[in-house]
Amino acid sequence: MVTGPWSSNLFSMKDRYGKILLLILSFIAFNSNYSFGHAVQVAWGFDPSGTNLRIYIEHWHGDLLSFPGTATIDVSVSVAGGAPITAVGVLPTGGFINTSIGSLPILAGTTMNIIVNTSGGNAYNDWGYWDTPLSSLGIACDNANPPIALTVTVNNPADVIFTATGFSYPQTAVTAVNAPDCPPCETIPTNDCDGDGVINSQESADGTDPLDSCSFVLASATMAPSVDWTNADCDGDGVSNGQEVIDGTALLDPCSFNLSSVNVTPSTAWDAADCDGDGVSNAQEVTDGTDPLDACSFNLSNASLAPSAAWNAGDCDGDGVSNAQEVLDGTDPLDDCSYSTASITLTVTSTADCDGDGVPNSQESIDGTDGQDLCSFNLSNASVTPSAAWGAADCDGDGVSNANEVVDGTDPLDDCSYSPASITLIVSSNGDCDGDGVPNSQESIDGTDGQDPCSFNLSSASLAPSAAWNAADCDGDGVSNAQEVSDGTNLLDACSFNLSNASLAPSAAWDAGDCDGDGVSNGQEVSGGTDPLDDCSYLTASITLIVTSMADCDGDGVPNNQESIDGTDGQDPCSFNLSSASVSTSAAWDAADCDGDGVSNAQEVTDGSDPLDACSFNLSN
Repeated sequence: MVTGPWSSNLFSMKDRYGKILLLILSFIAFNSNYSFGHAVQVAWGFDPSGTNLRIYIEHWHGDLLSFPGTATIDVSVSVAGGAPITAVGVLPTGGFINTSIGSLPILAGTTMNIIVNTSGGNAYNDWGYWDTPLSSLGIACDNANPPIALTVTVNNPADVIFTATGFSYPQTAVTAVNAPDCPPCETIPTNDCDGDGVINSQESADGTDPLDSCSFVLASATMAPSVDWTNADCDGDGVSNGQEVIDGTALLDPCSFNLSSVNVTPSTAWDAADCDGDGVSNAQEVTDGTDPLDACSFNLSNASLAPSAAWNAGDCDGDGVSNAQEVLDGTDPLDDCSYSTASITLTVTSTADCDGDGVPNSQESIDGTDGQDLCSFNLSNASVTPSAAWGAADCDGDGVSNANEVVDGTDPLDDCSYSPASITLIVSSNGDCDGDGVPNSQESIDGTDGQDPCSFNLSSASLAPSAAWNAADCDGDGVSNAQEVSDGTNLLDACSFNLSNASLAPSAAWDAGDCDGDGVSNGQEVSGGTDPLDDCSYLTASITLIVTSMADCDGDGVPNNQESIDGTDGQDPCSFNLSSASVSTSAAWDAADCDGDGVSNAQEVTDGSDPLDACSFNLSN
């Protein structure tokens, strides 16, 4: 409540009933030597805007709405017993005619305060008023309602004079009364009661609370906020309101802040909350040194809250498996190489190369290869350096390391694409690259060439040979490999075949060869109709090669090869050099008589006579 002393040299007014009525809210002093300018009542209040202290004075000798510039007053105010502040020479603001005191405009929700009322008060209802800004008088109305002492002094009595019939001037009267409260802050539309920078009337329009400094629409702020509001932290995120304004973050959103701007202690509610929804409380993230605004910055072992649906559905490490699924699988949602391939349901964004094959995980997902299998990749999409482990491995098992295959330009995923000279590892491939029926791994053990269909150990064959191999003729004898297998002949021996099953053109080498050693090439024997496998089936005239056969086709005891050396005829039992005989003669030769002397060849050999000399014989035989 407001109380105040009043003294005046002119204000004691006696009404027609001889009573002196002096209602004082403040101290008003008027100095005048004139009695013709009636002023029969003085009152004060707050103007409708709540920004001015308004002094009302009734009756100005007629219905006047304007006043001379000399009609000024001084208004002096002391708030809560403090030193007075005076507004000097306040000019008249305006006037009202034919208006009762109850109809004079003042701030809604406040009352008019009568200072002086004479017996003529409320009789004329003509008013002048003087407005003085509250701020210039040190008045800041709030709900504390400090006491106000008010003094009004008339500067020019010729313009403003109070009369008191029957009294001499000056008159002095002092009366203490209970003054009305200062109006509640929130009733003054232009006030900013809570210091948030938004005036009361705007808060009313916005539907916010003008007494709650943390209830406001920031876009509606038109005043400088209070220091207390600037230093406060409405959302409890640890960043003061003033700093959030500077940062451009939301002052009422505890999860909108710049972590580097934290300058006050966050609230308990903020500590317990989980702004990023990762299941780790804000306070714990601060302790862990992780970012409470980054759902993918957390220490999983410190998760104590249920994560948000958004976090569950997210994929922090970009491995294509949702965070929630990784928790179920027991894999690490922050490690893009820790995941179950079967759980991939999202787009893989990780550019890591988990298996070290040189192809990033994201590309492997596009290619449909396995990002955790170093031997599942599309070589043409390799874009990063493969790992040392990948380089040393042998994905296709061909015995050549992946790194060497890259250098050689062969395919590290194709066990039939390799350079035999680069084999440095154990061949583990069970493929049969050459189709000979012997797996590559066995060919490596046998020392045969896994890329040569005619380099194999037939006894090691454990697979069905290829159609190409079946149709081929490894030894060039004109009989297909498959037929030789059927015939039981040797597929790798050009001289092991069944001539009746020859269905292919023999090789040039076979044609030029001499399987039976009779000195006639195989090709010539076929042409001559003789048997290339029978060293006694040949045409002597066709001999063009060295005779290697040691057979004795004519039975004369001299092998064919020796007969060729001697120049005798290996098919003529009577064409031989007896001294070259080295094998047993045939029964037919023994019984024959080469020289016609009547003695058989065998008898002549026994007698020591010459079976080729008709005159060399033993007549008795």
